[in-house]
Formats: sequence, structure tokens, C-alpha cells
Amino acid sequence: QTWCRPNPDDEASAARKCKIVCTLGPNRCDCSSLLRLMDAGMNICRLDFCPEEAESYIDVVRTIRQAVEKRSKKQVAILLDVREYEMRTGVFASGDSVSLRAGDFFKLVTDWTFQGDKECVAVSRADFPSLVHTGSVILAADGDLMLKVLQSARSSVLTQVVNDCELRSLQVCKIPGCRMEQTAQLDRDWDFGSLMDNWDFRSLIHEVDIVVVGFDLSSEDVQRFREMLGECGQRVQVFARIETQTGLRNFEAILKASDGILLSRNGLALEMPLERAVLAQKAIISRCNVVGKPVITSSQVMESMAKNPCPSLAEVSDVANAVLDGTDCLVLPAATSHGACAEAAVLACSRACSEAEAAMDQEAAVVAASQRGGGPGAAGQDDMRTGEEVVIVSGEDAGARGRVQTLSAGGGLVQLDASHGGRVVQVSKETGVDAAGVGCAEAVCFEAVVAAQTLAARLFLVVTETGLAARLLAQHRPYAPILAVTNNEATARQMQVLRGVNVILIAKVQEGGQSEQDAATSAVMSTIRAASRAG
Repeated sequence: QTWCRPNPDDEASAARKCKIVCTLGPNRCDCSSLLRLMDAGMNICRLDFCPEEAESYIDVVRTIRQAVEKRSKKQVAILLDVREYEMRTGVFASGDSVSLRAGDFFKLVTDWTFQGDKECVAVSRADFPSLVHTGSVILAADGDLMLKVLQSARSSVLTQVVNDCELRSLQVCKIPGCRMEQTAQLDRDWDFGSLMDNWDFRSLIHEVDIVVVGFDLSSEDVQRFREMLGECGQRVQVFARIETQTGLRNFEAILKASDGILLSRNGLALEMPLERAVLAQKAIISRCNVVGKPVITSSQVMESMAKNPCPSLAEVSDVANAVLDGTDCLVLPAATSHGACAEAAVLACSRACSEAEAAMDQEAAVVAASQRGGGPGAAGQDDMRTGEEVVIVSGEDAGARGRVQTLSAGGGLVQLDASHGGRVVQVSKETGVDAAGVGCAEAVCFEAVVAAQTLAARLFLVVTETGLAARLLAQHRPYAPILAVTNNEATARQMQVLRGVNVILIAKVQEGGQSEQDAATSAVMSTIRAASRAG
């Protein structure tokens, strides 16, 4: 099978399908900066959440919403990346960063209130000194800074800087060979519980669309986190961050329990040989494509553009390879959070994505998806998802249709439709639910992709309330773009994570106005006319 055409034409590369996630830093949280990023092609805003700074994020979310209102035809999702047990550096008194030189002595202290300088900085773990010993290596700033431990005391650690580096505030620190997740396991109830006890965090959860948490230990953590979110857990999408070998070992169970995956390549690279991390990326993306769940690729995307106006050839190649692997989204970390060329980085990433997508042989991709299990039924008969429609197949409610409200380890709660009184019933994944309703949608979407390939269709038009049909279409990576029409604002934003899906938000039907069917028909016709005008 041939995956690439030798000469992609310019017209085919005009529209980008892979979505771009921009990490926001202190210098990118004003309305004008957000508007420039949106105009350059940003689809999702990523907030790198630090529990110690929870209050400041609420104002950032409000600013993002205000910016989106000024671009009424755009939908921008907000992704909250929660790192509940990672160790971070504190803030610096003199500004956002300090310059460290090889050979310098640098102290790390556990007093989080300490304002750092070029000789000392705080870290967020009180037990940090007990995790290291003389000769241990500490990696900070995604591995860009290496520190060698000289001496460990009760509340501080003295280190020596191994290489020159510009260290910014609130950078993640790693200790190679130290299983910090084991320590986290003992405190996991406290970590999740303390987050939900934080009023600022609870307020923030109500405003975001996607929450990313590191569920390395077990799939049960995903469900526990949903339960702690309460009612919000039914609305927001919960993605799992894969960044450790433990996460890789438990990947299948974690994937099944979560709404999607965020692949942290830096995290994996710190725990395994680099060449294996590259292969892990391809395997994770491929598996997510098979089951039809979105995957976000993160770490070191267009990294040099934090300082340079143009990317390197290696960076463009990295973006193109991730697109050809099948990723739904790419995260721009440093370039957009604190770089001087943020808009240029988004544009460069967009061009690289478009060219790679134009070069893909879509017919071969569809055939390969079918052969590897990406056709109808690939997601599995017991793969229930919050918000999806299912059919009860056993007991007194056999044959009744309903929508999944919440999930649990053994099944979930399903609210039956109006014809059955709207009752909420408990079902089992193994015996109580038939995903044939969802499987039927999978079959229709798969055949639609095959038919569109045969007919050289220019557009898929989907009217959806939950985003399910759009997700099933996007799973097969069709050549034609997907235009999803919805009246649900949360669904419109959450579909931004799906590759190749463009969204139009229509107004909800007012009481006494036109019917839902008439409103959908009107939206479809106006959408077709707009798409025709746009070619």
C-alpha cells in the first residue's frame, strides 16, 4: 500500500485537518494576543494547570471566551492540563526566568513561598529531599536543564548545573529512575480530593471543555476522577496523559476508560531510550485511530520558534510524520506560551500539516483502516461513552433506547427516552447494553467514507447534538472535510479536537418557534449554500 503521492497539488493543501493546540503563558493571555493566535489558526487553548496558581486561571478563561466572541464564526476549545502529582519549580522574584550557567551551584528548597533567584528556587514537593541522594540527576524544563545532586538536607537539595539553560517559572522537574508515581499512589485520594476542595478549581472545571490528567496507575482512576467532578464529569471530556512506562503498560485499559489520549513525548523520553519513545508514539496514535478516540501529540513541536522566526527542517519533518501517523492534534508548547514568534509558529505548523495531509493517499488509508479493524464495530461492543445512545437488551426494559449518563467500573446509568418515561436505569457493559445503535452509526459512517471516496465527494455534512457522528467519520480520515452542524455550544467546542471536523454552531430552537427538524433543515440548506460559495 502506498501512503504518499509523489506530487501533491497546491489546491489540495489549502485546508488543514489536523488541529493546533496553543499553550498559553503569562504573555499570551490578553485578548489581542489570543485574537492573533486564532487568526493564525489556533483551534484549542491549553492551560498548563498548577494547583498553587489556581485562582489566576479563571481570569484567563474569561479572556479566552471574550476573544472568541469577537470571532463569532470560530469555535475554540479550552483544554486544562492538570498535573496532580508532578514536581515543579517555583516563581522567580526578578521575573519569569533566570539564566543558569554550567558549573553554577543551584539550591532547591521545599518552601513554596520562597521567591527564587539564580542561586535558589522553590519546588512543589515537600518530600523532594527524600527522593534523591548524592549523585542523583534532576531534569527540568522538559529535560533542557540537568542538575547533579551534591548534598541533600531535610528541606533543601544542593545541586550543580550541568549545562547552560534559561530556566522559567513553574517548570516540571523529573528524577530519572525515581518512581514518583508510586509515591503519588499513596496520596492519590488526597491529590484528587484536594483539587475538588479548591473552589477556584471547581469554578474552572465548569468553564473548560477538556481536562487532561495523568492516569498512569489504572483505568479506575479515570472513573474516580469523573465521580469527583460530579455533574461536570458528564459534560467535560476527560483525556488521559501518557508519559510513563506505567502508562504504556496500562494503555489499553486507560484508553477504554477515557475520552481521548494526550501523548507527552518528553515524559516518555525521560523514562526510556529515545528510539523506543519514537516507536511508542506511532503505536499509541495507531491504536487511538483504530478505536476512534482522539489523540493529541505533545512536546517539542516547533520548539526552536520560541526564539527563531523559522522552524528547522527536523521540526517540520516531525510535524509531518505525526500527521502521517494519524494524530488528531499537535500541541505547540514553548513557541506560543512565551516565544517571540507565536503567530509564525502556528502558521508554520499549519503549513506543515496541510502539506502532509495533501500527500496522503486517502484511498489506501481507508482500506488500511478497514483491514486493521477501523471499520464498523472497531470500537467494541461494550465501549460505552457518556452521552451516547444505547439499547437495553435484557430485563424488563429490553428494547428500550436511552442515553448514557454516567459510567462506572461495571457499567453505568442510562436515562431512557421519553417513550419509556425518561427513567434512569443501571446497566452492565457486558450483558445489559447492546451497542448495535452505535455500531449502526459506525457502519453508516464507514460506508459513507467509502462512497465519498468513489464519488470524489467534496464535503461531509453532519447534523449532530453529541458529536458522535462527526467522531465516527473522522475516525476514517476521509479526504473530504467534515462540516458538523450543532446547536450545542459544548459539543461545538469539544469537536475541535477531531481531525478534519469543522463546526457551525446554530441557535437553539425557541419555544413556540420552528420545530427542531425545520431548524436543522434550514441550517443544512444554509450550510450547503455557504460551502458551495466557498468551493
